[in-house]
Amino acid sequence: MKHDNSFIRGIFLKYAGLSSFALLCSTLGQLGNSVVVGNMLGSEALSFVTLINPLYCIFTIGGYLLSIGGLAVCSFLIGEDKFSQCGKAYTVTYILTVMTGVIVSGIMLLFLPGILKLSGVSGEIYGEVYDYAVMTVVTGVFTMAMYPAFNFLRLDGKMKAAVAVFFLQGAVTVVADVLLIESGAGITGVGIATLCGTALSGIGGFLIIAVKGKILKPEKVTLKEFIRLSGKIIRTGSPGAVENACIAVRSVVLNNLLMSTFGTYAVTAIGVVNSVNSVALIIISAFSGAVIPFIGVFSADRDTSGIRRILSEALKWGGSLTSVLALFLILFPTAAVLAFGVSEGEAYDVTVTAVRLFSVSLPGSMLGNLLISMHLANKRVWLANIITFLRHFGFLILFFFALVSSEDGKAVWNAYWLTEAATLAVTGIMHLAVSRKKAYVNKLTLFDEETEKAGKSFSYTVQNNVESVIGCVEEVGRFAGENELSSKKSMLLSLSLEEMLSSVREHALKGKSGLTIEVRIVIINDDLIIRIRNGGAQFNPISYYEKMSRSAEGGGIDDMLALEDSLGIKMILDATRVVDYRRTFGVNNLTVVV
Repeated sequence: MKHDNSFIRGIFLKYAGLSSFALLCSTLGQLGNSVVVGNMLGSEALSFVTLINPLYCIFTIGGYLLSIGGLAVCSFLIGEDKFSQCGKAYTVTYILTVMTGVIVSGIMLLFLPGILKLSGVSGEIYGEVYDYAVMTVVTGVFTMAMYPAFNFLRLDGKMKAAVAVFFLQGAVTVVADVLLIESGAGITGVGIATLCGTALSGIGGFLIIAVKGKILKPEKVTLKEFIRLSGKIIRTGSPGAVENACIAVRSVVLNNLLMSTFGTYAVTAIGVVNSVNSVALIIISAFSGAVIPFIGVFSADRDTSGIRRILSEALKWGGSLTSVLALFLILFPTAAVLAFGVSEGEAYDVTVTAVRLFSVSLPGSMLGNLLISMHLANKRVWLANIITFLRHFGFLILFFFALVSSEDGKAVWNAYWLTEAATLAVTGIMHLAVSRKKAYVNKLTLFDEETEKAGKSFSYTVQNNVESVIGCVEEVGRFAGENELSSKKSMLLSLSLEEMLSSVREHALKGKSGLTIEVRIVIINDDLIIRIRNGGAQFNPISYYEKMSRSAEGGGIDDMLALEDSLGIKMILDATRVVDYRRTFGVNNLTVVV
């Protein structure tokens, strides 16, 4: 059975690559704050930004929860061809985003003085930090809205729009930072700049999807549907919420611990580490997050081989890039430290060590994030939540407290890589425990491979030539024989496949010899499901036949010949139970049910 990674590798790298660039643009806004503040206002102002970081994390709790949950739920529904339900899940996600943003912002404004005191803010710095914190809270709704906007733009295949929106956010934030600080607005001006950039990003992304969405269309929802879908979205996205809740709480704990033990220079160091981490997360989040929609779609096809290939590509490329970044930061940590205006004294020495030791953890962080995304897509939310808690709070706090007792301002930063190592060890133990209870579960991925091992699935990569089409049809014939399909179903399977592959080659892949067609066939109960995917020009065989039929009514010879060319499609439409076309991830997806 001929099956290679060329198709999956191509669409995945395009998806993850554009995601990386979009996240880079988004990160510029956050990173720009730290760089501009550190260089234009000094290290003390940079520590202000660090102290307010827990507030930002609280808002991302809602943003991550709803966007990742909504993305995963919509991906499952797309894989099951439930596009109306997908639209409802999309609608509910945005309603929840607005509701949550308004509620959280209101509560935080009400209790802001107490929150700041809990974070260790007092004395002369209180007034400036308070003004900056107010702007951060006001920005909250738009901060949350950025995440579903970004993820839904990707899911709808509008990667360039996602990049454009987040580029605008980063550019506006950085430019406004400089202008407002130079005008004397100080740290409050930084908050205003962030508000401007974030509002443009959140609102712009929503409007693009609402107006030009192809798959994601707003749908009316009943109260019962709203409650049901809200529960599913929140439950599925809970690892994102757990992650950011852990980050928010640990930021408060670590800020107080380091401030009381070592002083402001340690807080400055952890602020620089957090900023460096935001750069690393561009790679980590892009590759680990990109697997979620693909796994959601592949799971509906019982395509465990496709899932393994997606995970392999994510680990290979994401792991390689994070390793290169880690090596660079280990060898040249001063490049990162100096970028944030930390250039002398004890603060410089400790920050250099902190960056170097943190960088050791980056490959483990990539693998940890990938495991979380994998379990989320596999609907093992409980396992994803455990891994998230251990990585972002449990082990990290444990190791920080253990190492801080040595009163060595440099040794304490070993907590980062120790956390990743301990989490991976515990995860391996949990994988073994789960796999022993279920015979068909893969030990590495924990995906159910019963359909694949029972011989009820078929995968084939078709090259853009006649010989490869013929080879695929012949292999399918053998697959039908092995599964004892009726002669009628076997004939319909072969005819449908040959006709659709020929049409795709003629219209979607014409003149593009380097592109391939991915064929997936699976037997589920009495249904024989055929999936044909390709990354060529948009081609809907259903609408093509309908168009040719209307044109032929004019009686022109060219129109009649075009209609004759599409009669094979007509035969398939009449003989099979379901023929459906959708374009997702920038890929043509054709489903035929025999």
